[in-house]
Amino acid sequence: MKNIVIIALVVFGVYSYYNNSFSTNRDVHYDELPVMPSVTGKRSEKFEIDDLFKTKTTPADLAQKGAYTIVEFYQETCSTCKLIESKFPSFLQERKDFVVKRVRLPHEGYMFYSEKMKGYIEDNMDELRDKGITRFIPEADEVAWKENEKAKRKFYRLVGTPHIEIYDEKGELIAKDEDRNKFGLKLLRRWLKT
Repeated sequence: MKNIVIIALVVFGVYSYYNNSFSTNRDVHYDELPVMPSVTGKRSEKFEIDDLFKTKTTPADLAQKGAYTIVEFYQETCSTCKLIESKFPSFLQERKDFVVKRVRLPHEGYMFYSEKMKGYIEDNMDELRDKGITRFIPEADEVAWKENEKAKRKFYRLVGTPHIEIYDEKGELIAKDEDRNKFGLKLLRRWLKT
């Protein structure tokens, strides 16, 4: 009897894990959200992940009280990000009670260099940037830089871009991308009709 109970609990646990039964995500259409008074001030803001990480600012901290907030972590090279971003102006025009907070993740093009290569990099900076290398890190800082990048991804629980989190007018979570489940993105794409 004990074995059957244990097996049933394991099966339920595995099923719940893969179907996110314990998720806080809410499957709502934006038309179902009560219309709030129009937001005054900035409706769209951009942030740098490095600046937010230094102060340990979370996506929930970016949620604007009195408005529905879409937080998007993006990269300039992400085609899905560009598609979504192209829909924001008309969406914000339609729903004046929404704001968008965009958090830029630096392009992954980086290069570690030794002191011997410093002159070469300075002389060829434009050519290297044209090839997609946007960050130049001294070899002496390589380990610390990699640890910092790993810490940022863990802190924000980022799994690819775009990473979407949506908050209600009270700053409570409506939906977010978690692990393999891109629920925030799926909900936002439905809202934006992409």
